[in-house]
Amino acid sequence: MNSLILKISQLIIIVLIAVLVVTNPGNNKYQSYASARLITYLKDDLCSQVTEQISEKLRSPCVILIDTARPQIQAALNRNTKQQNFLLFSIYQTELSISPVTPEYHFATLGIFDKFFTYQIEKNE
Repeated sequence: MNSLILKISQLIIIVLIAVLVVTNPGNNKYQSYASARLITYLKDDLCSQVTEQISEKLRSPCVILIDTARPQIQAALNRNTKQQNFLLFSIYQTELSISPVTPEYHFATLGIFDKFFTYQIEKNE
């Protein structure tokens, strides 16, 4: 009986490890995730700040500008991201500064089970 329980436990562990390896999301998936999150942030927060400080009429052009800059945003994320692949999961570290006059941001994200969890966001001014 104990031998059977041990074998079942070992099989469960092997299956879990296999699932983790297969569902460790790659860099392309991270780039899609990160750019979608950043674009949403820019549209929601940055464009809102611009419209509050200057004019509501600038909201639509701000959103259009961000949509137009999507390829450049993705390229910037790709250039500034380092992936640590631990086979069962990955950790992505992104250092991003949009311009010399804006703050630099540091993002740390865990990729596991085909999902991403951003667990650290730092703003360095």
